[in-house]
Amino acid sequence: MKKMILCSLMTLLFCGCGRDAAQLTVVTGIGVDGQAGEYQVGAEVIRLTEGGQDSQGGQSVYLRGTGITITDSINNMVSMTGRSLYCNHTQVIIVSRETAENGMDPILEELLRGTQYPISVRLAVSGETAAQTLRAKPVVSDLHSVELEDMIREGAKQCLTPDMDASSFYQQIAAPGIEGVLPFMVLEERDGEAVCSLDGTALFKGDRMLAVLDERDSRCLMWMQGKAGGSLVTEHAVFEVMDLEQSLSADKDGGKLSLKLVLKASDSEENREALIAEAENTLERRCRSLIKQLQKLECDAVGFGNRIYQKHPDQWAALEKDWPRRFADYPISVEVKVDNLIWGRIWSDGAQEGRYGS
Repeated sequence: MKKMILCSLMTLLFCGCGRDAAQLTVVTGIGVDGQAGEYQVGAEVIRLTEGGQDSQGGQSVYLRGTGITITDSINNMVSMTGRSLYCNHTQVIIVSRETAENGMDPILEELLRGTQYPISVRLAVSGETAAQTLRAKPVVSDLHSVELEDMIREGAKQCLTPDMDASSFYQQIAAPGIEGVLPFMVLEERDGEAVCSLDGTALFKGDRMLAVLDERDSRCLMWMQGKAGGSLVTEHAVFEVMDLEQSLSADKDGGKLSLKLVLKASDSEENREALIAEAENTLERRCRSLIKQLQKLECDAVGFGNRIYQKHPDQWAALEKDWPRRFADYPISVEVKVDNLIWGRIWSDGAQEGRYGS
C-alpha cells in the first residue's frame, strides 16, 4: 500500500503538477483532539526524498500542530518542517471521543467545503486521544494511517464496525429519521507495546457522539442495517453470514424488521433443523435486545424514522419534530428467517463436541 501511494504521488509529480518533490510532504493520516477554535492536530506524513524519478522514496514522520481549524493547525506545521503539507492523499482521520462528543459539524464542514481533503477519507473515533492512536505502533504496515484505513475497510467486511467516509457520514447524520455511526478504536497492549484495535461502533445523536456499542452489538447493528459478513455464534455452532436480505417497514403505529439470511455452517446435516432454529432464535433475541438499547438512548441507528419519511411523508411531518422521544416508545417487531444453510467442512461428532461443548 505504501508503494502504491508513492507511485501515485510520483505520477502527479512528473505529469505537470508543478510541485518540487523536495518540498512536497504528503499527509496520509490526521488525528484531531480538542474542539473548534483550539484544535490539537497530529499528522502522519510521507517525506519524499529525491534521487531521480526511478529512485524516489519516502519516510514516515509524525508532526503536531495547533490552530483554530484543522487546516490552520496543519499549515502551522510549516514552522517545524519548512515544507507545505499536501492533504489530498489522506487515508484516515481519527477523532478523539471527547472531540466527537463536542460535535462533528465543524470538522465535517471543513472537510467537505474545500478541495484539500478527499471526501472519501475514512473517519473513526478513538477511545484515547487521537494523537495516541495515530502514533501507536503499526502491526503489519510501514504507515500506521494506511493500516488503520485497512482495519476499518476489512473490519466492515466482517461486520465488526461500519465503514464510513466523510461524505457518507455527513449524509447519514443529515438524513431524516436515522442517526450516524462511526468505527470506534482503542489502544491495547501487545508484547509491551500499545497497538490499535477495532472495538465496536460509536453511536451519534445528531453530530454528537452518544455511546459505544461493543463488538457483538456492532455486528448485530450491521446485520440489522442489511450488511452481510462475519459470524453468528450460537450455543452449539458458528455460522458464517454469507448473504442477508433486510426488509424494514414502518408507519406511525409501529415498525417491523425482517432479516433473511444465507448461512454457512461446519457441521453434520443430521441436526440441520435444530441449528436453523437456534440461529434464528439467537439473532432475533439479539436484535430485540439491541433495539431496546437504542430506544433507551433515543437513537434510531437502524432507520425506522427514515423509512416513515420515505414511505409515509404526511405521517413523518407529524412525527419528525419529536421523533427521538417517539422512537423510545415505538413498537417494533422482529422476524428472522434462515433462507438457506450451506454446509462446509463435515466434522465427526467427537470433533463437533470438542469444539462446541456437549
